[in-house]
Amino acid sequence: MRRGHFVAAVLGAVAGASSRALANIPPILPDVELPAVFLGGRPFLRLTAADGTRALVWLDTDGSGFVTETLVRRLNLSVTGKRAAVPIWREQVPPPGGDGLLPILPANENDPLLVGIDVQFGGTWFAQRVWTIDYRNQQIVWHSTGSAAASDAVNPVRLKFSDDRKLYPLVPVIVDGELIPMALDTAASVLRKPGDVTATSFVTHDRFARWHAKHPEWNTKQIAAGVDAIDVPDVRIANVEIGGVTFTTRPNDDVFEGEDVAGKLGSNALVARELILDYTRSVAAFD
Repeated sequence: MRRGHFVAAVLGAVAGASSRALANIPPILPDVELPAVFLGGRPFLRLTAADGTRALVWLDTDGSGFVTETLVRRLNLSVTGKRAAVPIWREQVPPPGGDGLLPILPANENDPLLVGIDVQFGGTWFAQRVWTIDYRNQQIVWHSTGSAAASDAVNPVRLKFSDDRKLYPLVPVIVDGELIPMALDTAASVLRKPGDVTATSFVTHDRFARWHAKHPEWNTKQIAAGVDAIDVPDVRIANVEIGGVTFTTRPNDDVFEGEDVAGKLGSNALVARELILDYTRSVAAFD
């Protein structure tokens, strides 16, 4: 989420890291279960740097990534301009492409949605790979060989992308009989009250107003200035019945800056489902 606030995410080695740390990394398995944790219904990783420092990593299919200034200082990460190298992790974690640097999120960033988060992995981390994000069992698997994990899905869904590099997937969402292409945003979040950050899906103020005018019976609620929620009772992704989904707006539609979509489908739409994302074949499954 909030892709316009960050430049493209990339992962690399810490400058000067010892070859011994690399030698301790075991062979990569075909299916690597990553150290997942789901907070407020959103997927994260808890990773360990070479010195034992623990880091909370936000997984954002619609984001471009960052590393916090606090983590940069704590680990004395190599800095080039306003970007820093990402730690070598003890766990088997695939690196995003690029030059090994992430933009630094300033320590004075006071966004309550970012409290406790050390790193964000975005589109470049997911791209050209195959993933399973199992919300039902709270597991995340990287299919390191690129196997067609979605091949047995009952209703596979073709993915489109909002960019030529195929970093940011779009899903065909159907509401009230209307096809609305939406970004897939696993990190979409809303602050419902102080300290209570949960998964949501986003919609523009214009789309919110149109839905509310046509369906005054759909429940709405103001959460904060510029942040309103609407409960949509019947949502589908292509032929896959998702059920009811709550969409929220953002002040000034900030998460839609520079984008053509009117909505972003978040993790709250995927509760109790297994999401398979095959970027190499442009297909997904929502089992």
